[in-house]
Amino acid sequence: MNSIYKYQTIIKAPSFLRRFIGISQFRNASFKVQDDKDFAEKVENSKDIILVDFFATWCGPCKALEPRLQNVIAQKKGQISLAKVDIDDLGELAAKYEVWVCA
Repeated sequence: MNSIYKYQTIIKAPSFLRRFIGISQFRNASFKVQDDKDFAEKVENSKDIILVDFFATWCGPCKALEPRLQNVIAQKKGQISLAKVDIDDLGELAAKYEVWVCA
């Protein structure tokens, strides 16, 4: 299930992490994606639901959206995890998913 939106993408999360971290701890986690390989392992190859927040540190709408996303994750009580992708650090990944951030 790959549904792409302008600021976030909902995709599945990694099965291997559940074995090492534990299901409840992983599902409650928000994590920052470090690189393309990290994204593939933790997001694309996952069996859990992950909300991916493509953001920029300088983007006002991104900053306004962050607490709302955290609130949604908290309300779902472990059913969804949040992966954060800084488009300034991982521009090629953002381009791959046709994500843009307005100024």
